[in-house]
Amino acid sequence: MKYTLDMDFSALEGAMAVNWVDRFQDILEDAFSGSGNRARLLANLLMLEQYACTVRHGLAAGGKEMPAAIEQTFRLCWDCLEGRDIPENFEDFANNLWACTLHYNVGEEISDTQAELYREALRDIKGSDEWLILTWFSLLLMEHAAIMGKRLDFEEFEDCEQVSFIEAENLLNMLADACIDFTETPFPSSFAKDYLKALDMVYQTPLFRQIVCQIQNAAKAALAAAPADYPALREEYRNRPILPDEFAEKLLKF
Repeated sequence: MKYTLDMDFSALEGAMAVNWVDRFQDILEDAFSGSGNRARLLANLLMLEQYACTVRHGLAAGGKEMPAAIEQTFRLCWDCLEGRDIPENFEDFANNLWACTLHYNVGEEISDTQAELYREALRDIKGSDEWLILTWFSLLLMEHAAIMGKRLDFEEFEDCEQVSFIEAENLLNMLADACIDFTETPFPSSFAKDYLKALDMVYQTPLFRQIVCQIQNAAKAALAAAPADYPALREEYRNRPILPDEFAEKLLKF
């Protein structure tokens, strides 16, 4: 069976639902195979907008706001998409930000300049959800730099020709794990067999099916959009949470 973006995930059961989630990145690649990088970047940003909307709601419930550095990077990614002027230091910022996310995620060493960025501009970024958003942005900026022929300090981007969907798949998998907790799905041990059984049950829940539908709709909107539609889509998805609000605070604690 060929798994596609247009499939009704709520109609899939058992191994078919598992296979759809496992192949999500490939499904997106197939769906966007005839589209350019603007559509691919837009799809990533619309998914990110939904996720960030839920994170904002969770932060607001605790009297906090999304860190300024994330909001600024959000605007920079949209500027790249919409062809607006980017700062003269774009190359430095993209490479240094990527270095900082590597430092946070895997402990990579960073230069003095990068350490200053980490201490100053990123000092308000605390939670794992905020770092997930920033890491996703950073990847998009580095891919954009590679596609545009900008300076790259990291050889893993040298052959990059397309915006990827790596973080979209990571988001879906992370939210599946969160839904085990949110739906109180039985998970008696950390053994692989119990984890896979819990995921199988989560894939059948209305909450996870709603998440999948949200992500599918974002990708489909990007495929159908013309550049003139971008501002309206940005505003629409900025106010469309990926989770019902009652789970926003729980997501930040997950």
